[in-house]
Amino acid sequence: MITRGFYRHWKGGVYFVHGIADLEIDGTVGRAIVVYESIQGVNDDGRMRARSRTDFDALVQDGDGRTVPRFTRIESW
Repeated sequence: MITRGFYRHWKGGVYFVHGIADLEIDGTVGRAIVVYESIQGVNDDGRMRARSRTDFDALVQDGDGRTVPRFTRIESW
């Protein structure tokens, strides 16, 4: 379950998730998206970002070929 808090990206950056939102386009509510911002890392520019909940929760292949979560919740930063 994705909740408000800090998450580490599999490449090492730290992000703060503000919450889950419904993507609405022209009055039609689509899929759920995760709204987050970079705290530390490559994309540390203060901009808000959004990614589909499915993509945020996805498993990816790391540089060593292991399957890992794209984002992992961390207790604090």
